[in-house]
Amino acid sequence: MKSPKWVATTRQLIKSKHGFGWSISGWERNNKLITKVVYRYQNGSRNSILVDLNWSSDNSDKMINLVVELAELMQERNVDLPKAYELINGGKISKGIKNEINWFALKEEFINEERGNRRDTTKRDLKKRLERTLQALNTKPLPRNAEQLFKNYADLFFDRTMPKGGMGRKRNMGDLRAFLNWAVLEKKYLGVEWLQ
Repeated sequence: MKSPKWVATTRQLIKSKHGFGWSISGWERNNKLITKVVYRYQNGSRNSILVDLNWSSDNSDKMINLVVELAELMQERNVDLPKAYELINGGKISKGIKNEINWFALKEEFINEERGNRRDTTKRDLKKRLERTLQALNTKPLPRNAEQLFKNYADLFFDRTMPKGGMGRKRNMGDLRAFLNWAVLEKKYLGVEWLQ
């Protein structure tokens, strides 16, 4: 059976924007026709995801925009298709002109999933330090890398009550470093500019 005209047009637009490797198709799930996005790598391997977009001409623009976002994230963050979709769909990156990081969502996931098995007092201290991290992230100049984030954090919270070389500073910096390492190395939510 020949595909409807909107399908051919949508596929052609995706191909003209991204060339090799991208395709979309309809996929039935729970008696509902949704969209399947496939990316074929140069070596012939493939990744695919099912997205919660009805397979209809009304969603053609949304499909094209989603593929654009996915392609940019895959290249920018060096992640595969499922991870790029997780970043978009899981709320780790806010949708918009720029792929802004949802720091609050990252903080919550780190506290609840990565460090969820800690004692209450340890978690309380971690929550406090990560709340401070969010403050440092919203302090001008807005950090775009780890170096600026650490500087903002130190300027805001290191004073006479937290002397140089003291355990307080070490714990604060250690938790901040662990959070960034988790987000960059393990989850690939952030780019390498956030490593220190």
